[in-house]
Amino acid sequence: VNRYWTVINTGTVFDKYGITLNFDPSDVDGGANTGNFNVAKYDAPDWSRATTGTRTATSTQADNLTSFSDFAIGETRTFTISETHSGHGTITPAGTITVSFGADTTYTVTPETGYHVADLLVDGNPVPPALQYVFQNVTGDQTISATFAVDTLTITTNAGPHGTINPPGPVLVPY
Repeated sequence: VNRYWTVINTGTVFDKYGITLNFDPSDVDGGANTGNFNVAKYDAPDWSRATTGTRTATSTQADNLTSFSDFAIGETRTFTISETHSGHGTITPAGTITVSFGADTTYTVTPETGYHVADLLVDGNPVPPALQYVFQNVTGDQTISATFAVDTLTITTNAGPHGTINPPGPVLVPY
């Protein structure tokens, strides 16, 4: 929407309030979907997303506001997070998903029985292998990739005084 609003206090005491921001249809950029509009709140020097209420073709509500400020309305930018994995396990959600600007998204990494997460890469950079990864405050396209490796078990042998076991000592075997 090609306009902004400034809301000021004239002495009203409150804990929370809501506002309806009205606009003329000619203020809406071509191709914009008013059903996807969100309200942004400016408290210098930062913009934050307000809780968006009801949307119509000519208005959008913001709820649970606790201070007065400048406001703007627009469609939230979206980004993609692409998942890849190899080996014996999965990542969910699978494939490529769309995420709204500033959103958090949790991925679950699940190795098959007898396997573990060997490597976990986020945007091509290694992160500690884990069974969950949270993308916080998404502001661009991102990737997550996992590789899985077979678990190894140790067999430790101990022969009594009158015998031998071959091979002797600890032996590593795949799951």
